[in-house]
Amino acid sequence: MAFAKLLTILALASLTSAGLSDFHEYMQTFNKNYASSKEMLHRRLTFEANLKKIAEHNVKYERGEVTFSMGINQFTDMTSEERKAIFHGKQGSFKILLKDLLNNVV
Repeated sequence: MAFAKLLTILALASLTSAGLSDFHEYMQTFNKNYASSKEMLHRRLTFEANLKKIAEHNVKYERGEVTFSMGINQFTDMTSEERKAIFHGKQGSFKILLKDLLNNVV
């Protein structure tokens, strides 16, 4: 178990060394602009949560438990619900979901 934690820490460190773990650099790289500081906070927290999932998944990849690695892309600041709405082509559902999310962000 301690070995898995170490691998997770190393995976996070490798993402950090890639430079994209810094949210502002991510915003620049993928030309991200947010409507408000409230949305920006929500996106940063989502980005950080997804970064952790990426690192944990890549530890499994290194151990041969999964067949693909994950990385940072233009969707890293989105929740799984938002990505599903985009990829499953539900017309208007993304805008409705985004509005609901922004209204519920503290």
